[in-house]
Amino acid sequence: MPDKKLILASKSPRREHILKELGLKFHIVTGYARELHPESTGPVDIVIDNAISKALAVKDKCKNSFIIGADTIVYFKGDILIKPADYNQAYDYLKRLSGNTHTVYTGLAVLDSLCGRMETGYSQTEVKFRELDERYINQYIEKIHPYDKAGGYAIQGFGALIVERIDGCYFNVMGLPVVELDKVFMRFGFSLFDFQKKDNYV
Repeated sequence: MPDKKLILASKSPRREHILKELGLKFHIVTGYARELHPESTGPVDIVIDNAISKALAVKDKCKNSFIIGADTIVYFKGDILIKPADYNQAYDYLKRLSGNTHTVYTGLAVLDSLCGRMETGYSQTEVKFRELDERYINQYIEKIHPYDKAGGYAIQGFGALIVERIDGCYFNVMGLPVVELDKVFMRFGFSLFDFQKKDNYV
């Protein structure tokens, strides 16, 4: 195991769950980093820039660590569907996505807090929704309360009832594409296997 701590700079319970499922030894440290979505910037640059900001936001709190920053957006017909502010916006998002295909982008940034080296990557997944009527959308929002989720939905759980198919990484839609994350770590000479807890096999 590397002599550095593994830090997840995210409050997302889904990202935490993914790393726990891998059996990794890590800590959660969060700071303030505003998520920016400038209209003049493409989706890949947006998610990578936001991921970098999240990693840098906790740099001073984490000595000798690898810090993971991540940012996920839903992109549909040139628009970024962020976390819905209220019920009406969540309904509007799901109505727009109903029966259509959209793209989920997640940007990754891994920062070595000791030397300041930063490596980045991203993943994109095409997601097709089934046709959703008004009653179904209302049921979904009432059950899920998707106000902390980009695009107003989650693929896991009841998401299985609204997502018809995907093309790409499932974990990317959850918010942490582990294959791409492992590729980023391999540029540092490590793999996520190196951070697995001893005698912990999932």
